[in-house]
Amino acid sequence: MNLVEFILSITLSVMVLGTSVFTGAVFNAQWKSISQEIESSQTARLVMQRMLQEVRQANRINSLSSQNLLSFYNQTNNISYDFWKNKIRRKENLWTSYLTDDGVVRGISFSVLSPKTVRISIKTKVGIISSKAMVRN
Repeated sequence: MNLVEFILSITLSVMVLGTSVFTGAVFNAQWKSISQEIESSQTARLVMQRMLQEVRQANRINSLSSQNLLSFYNQTNNISYDFWKNKIRRKENLWTSYLTDDGVVRGISFSVLSPKTVRISIKTKVGIISSKAMVRN
């Protein structure tokens, strides 16, 4: 093998290796993006499930509820949900907890359709998850 063949083989090897590294980096970036979208959607569904369950068990929806705040009474507790600092926040009497991490969901809105019915919509990175719940008690 002479010098020209050696340089040509090294050049081809570097090109193949560079293409492989670039393809791997693109695949990794796509994987990370899709994983974040799936996590956002799954978290929103879990939060939605919890809210629907609590609304169904509530005694009544508070008249102070609005597009940005859902408040209802569950036996002796006042429970509310809102979107605060890019997180879904749940308050029960004096206790506050965040149900999502920062930026996992993009927003939440509530529509009180009747004194016992509410529509909840959670905006995720992928789309909007929406459902209705009715107070059963």
